[in-house]
Amino acid sequence: MSAPQAQRDAALVLQQRAAALARAKSPEQDGTLLQVLEFNIAGQDCALELRWLREVRPLRGVVELPHAAPGVIGVAHVRGRMLALLDIAPLLGLPAGRVPAEGALLVVGAEAPAFALAADGVGALRGIAPRDVEHRSAPLAAVRPDSAIGITASGHLLLDGAWLIRNFKDFPA
Repeated sequence: MSAPQAQRDAALVLQQRAAALARAKSPEQDGTLLQVLEFNIAGQDCALELRWLREVRPLRGVVELPHAAPGVIGVAHVRGRMLALLDIAPLLGLPAGRVPAEGALLVVGAEAPAFALAADGVGALRGIAPRDVEHRSAPLAAVRPDSAIGITASGHLLLDGAWLIRNFKDFPA
């Protein structure tokens, strides 16, 4: 093969590669980003995929229940329903929580509200590429392993919404 032919072949290969890269979609374009809400519970930065959140509202209409079942710290009145207000702090390796004086009520469920969580504060809505979630990390050591997916690049504990719903859907309210 002559040198000019080799150069033309190399140029053709480079053009084909450039065209393929131009057609390739980024995670933002193809919808593979995990859409999450960042929040804080008992001092721990957390995140939960939006598909598990039914609603976020100001922390009002909450009644603490002394002597409630383990993991339940109260009930929340949400759109005519009473939902169990769960304490997931022990799952995060933290002391049992309390209802913060101010914050947000996170209503969690797959297709309908299943329970509520009391967050100290709510942060950003963010798209996270699955490859940017670290699945093995020292901060996960204190966390119940099946309750979290991993740690995001911003240091938020990505909770497993499916696991939470599966394990807490039958809590009394």
